[in-house]
Amino acid sequence: MFQRGRCLLFAAVALTVAAAPVLAQGMPEMGQPKEMKTIQKMAGHFTCEFKYKMDPAGEWMTTTAEAEIENRLDGCVQFMLFSGNFGDMPMEGVSLTSYSRERGKWQMTWVDNMAASLSYAEGDMKDGKMVLVGKDMSMGQEMWMRYSTYDITDNSWKWTMEMSMDGKEYMPMGEAVYTRAGTGGNAAEKDEGGW
Repeated sequence: MFQRGRCLLFAAVALTVAAAPVLAQGMPEMGQPKEMKTIQKMAGHFTCEFKYKMDPAGEWMTTTAEAEIENRLDGCVQFMLFSGNFGDMPMEGVSLTSYSRERGKWQMTWVDNMAASLSYAEGDMKDGKMVLVGKDMSMGQEMWMRYSTYDITDNSWKWTMEMSMDGKEYMPMGEAVYTRAGTGGNAAEKDEGGW
């Protein structure tokens, strides 16, 4: 019993010593990362002209879709609900985009009713272009996906999706132009807060 008490005391002292440098720095920055302000204007209702390939060697197909985008959780995350048709199949997807101060990276997740799998990518924004990369699976094969968002204005932006089997050579799989539907005001000021 005495030995167990000594071990617990030693563990408590070790944890306190290990945490001291962190505690000395004070509380980390909280709330909306300043980087999120760069994409706030992408909130609103958008139409999407989309072209895609079902496989890299296939022909380009075109479709239109809609995206409802909101700044949520006091501007800490951007939520997108995407809906359209791919071929004869209706497709709905949800995306979350945020900036991680801890990792110093943009992060994005995507899930839809076709793949039924959560995808994750992260990356950087340089010169107004966000490039996110992540590993994914399709038909039992691991692959790299690269998503780029660029030419961001108050009322439109462009997006590309590329696939790679080795993480080096990428093939285009999707291209889209998002255009704000109507004139609904200044999206940069729209922040719903909370879910």
